[in-house]
Amino acid sequence: MDQNEPQMRLRMQIGDNQLDVDGPVAAVREVLVEWRRLIGVAEPSPAPETSMPAPQSEMPQPAAVTPEAESGAPAPPQLSPALAALVVFDREQGVHVLRHLPRGRLRNAEAATLLLHAFELQNGDAESGMSSQKLQAALQASGLRFGRLDHILTKFLAAGIIIKVGSRRHERYALSVRGRQRAAHTADVLSRSTT
Repeated sequence: MDQNEPQMRLRMQIGDNQLDVDGPVAAVREVLVEWRRLIGVAEPSPAPETSMPAPQSEMPQPAAVTPEAESGAPAPPQLSPALAALVVFDREQGVHVLRHLPRGRLRNAEAATLLLHAFELQNGDAESGMSSQKLQAALQASGLRFGRLDHILTKFLAAGIIIKVGSRRHERYALSVRGRQRAAHTADVLSRSTT
C-alpha cells in the first residue's frame, strides 16, 4: 500500500445492515457500491458540492442476456477449471467442500473466499450472498476447525474482500469485486500447486 494514497474510514447503517470499512479511498468506494447492491439500496443522487461520482470501473455493468436466459432454461455452472478442481458439492450436507486447503496464516479466510466464489458462480447468487450458517458448515465440512466465523474473516472484512450484510442470525457473506479476483487468483495458484 502506498503511504501517500489517501485513506478513508466509513461507517454506515441502513436498517439492520451495517458497514464498517477503512482503507484506500478507491477500495472503500468499491466496497460501498457492492454493499449497497447487496442490500438492495439504490445509489443516492450526488450533491453538487460534496459527492464525487464513482469511477466507471466501479459502476455495476448490466448482465448479459444469454440464450439460456431467454429460453428460461437454467444456465450451466460456470466454474473455472482451477476452481472446479478444488471444489465439489456435497449433496448429503448441501454445501460446497474444498478438496485441497490453502496454506498460511489466513488459510481459513482464503478458504472462505474460494467457497463463496464457487457458491456465487454455481448458484448465480452473488446478489444475496451466502448465509453465515451455510458458510460455516462448508468450511467445517472441508476440514477446517475454528472458533467464530466473524473472527477468521476480520481482516478480509476490513480490507473489503468479503462483505457482510445483515446482523446476528441473519448475517450473509458475499465477495466484493476485489474478493472475486482474489478468489480466482487463489484458485489458480492452489490448483497449480496440487497437480
